[in-house]
Amino acid sequence: MNYEVIQKDGQPHVVIPIEMYEQLLEESEMLADIKSYDEAKARQEETFPEDIVYRITIDGENPLKVWREYRGLTQQQLADAIGGISKAYISEIESGKKPDSLKVLKAIANVLKIDLDMIL
Repeated sequence: MNYEVIQKDGQPHVVIPIEMYEQLLEESEMLADIKSYDEAKARQEETFPEDIVYRITIDGENPLKVWREYRGLTQQQLADAIGGISKAYISEIESGKKPDSLKVLKAIANVLKIDLDMIL
């Protein structure tokens, strides 16, 4: 390893080539990602495919629709699981034609087994 020790403000510092610094930085970021993954796995958190996140964040699709489809439910099945609402109501929420109530959104999140903020 090619490095130089210098004194600055009375403290020893190590000077390394920029390429080595960039490699160390990249490796430390990768280790942080691995640590985060391991911690999430230890908490038994559910992970989601990249395309789900992409559809919501990049494509701007309605989160309710994306999560419903990911869970393999039709609009009718979701409405039936919630009870007291219709397939048409789910469709109107997904299309943005009808404002959604917090009570209904909480029920939807519960059925889809996701946090409420994932469909807001």
